[in-house]
Amino acid sequence: MLVQTLVGHKKGVWDCAFSPVDKLLVSASGDKTVKVWNLASGSCLATLQGHLTSLVKVAWLNAGLQLVSASVDGVAKVWNLKKQTCVNTIQMHDEKIWGIDVANDKYILSGGGDSTLKLWKDCTLAKEQEDKEKQL
Repeated sequence: MLVQTLVGHKKGVWDCAFSPVDKLLVSASGDKTVKVWNLASGSCLATLQGHLTSLVKVAWLNAGLQLVSASVDGVAKVWNLKKQTCVNTIQMHDEKIWGIDVANDKYILSGGGDSTLKLWKDCTLAKEQEDKEKQL
């Protein structure tokens, strides 16, 4: 039984993931956007833009406070969901990123068309907190 159809991307959807804590879903599309969806209503809560090429992977970070999205040009972006802004851009691979996974809410594993796996430690949440403390 079909429960919900979420409409809004302009090109194919290549990846999606349920939030680990909220009733949200995130999707990555060939239209170069990440969309955050409310599963209860089916509405789009946010459209994150900034990638230059099609997106192929998306995952949740830091207990659902952040997202990581990956594109065909090997670039990944870390997004602050509350502010709906990109907080870090990483050139992860020289070719398409084929896989992304997150462990312990702080490690990002990426697999690319350059035949490598790379393990990254996400420090963006700690850096945001440090920057906030400096402003006080």
